[in-house]
Amino acid sequence: MGSGCRTKTREGTATRILTIRLPADHPVWSVPDRERSRVAREWLDYGRDVASAMDTVIREIHCLREAIESNALNCVSPKAKKARVDVKSFMGI
Repeated sequence: MGSGCRTKTREGTATRILTIRLPADHPVWSVPDRERSRVAREWLDYGRDVASAMDTVIREIHCLREAIESNALNCVSPKAKKARVDVKSFMGI
């Protein structure tokens, strides 16, 4: 683990300080000073959640692709022969 100062929050939960460099035009700088840490922490948490969800989706897509390629889903190929319909029979003529 990297070094960081250990402090106690009001709730008594141990926290660590993370120092990062961001471009001057990063959206976090538009957040008021008193809220910036909370908002940045929320954005980091959202990013982690999205990355985790994307990993799950990617794994599921790979599983579906393998199943399709092995024809485990009994999918019909788009190039499959189309059924012919006798129009006169269908229309009752």
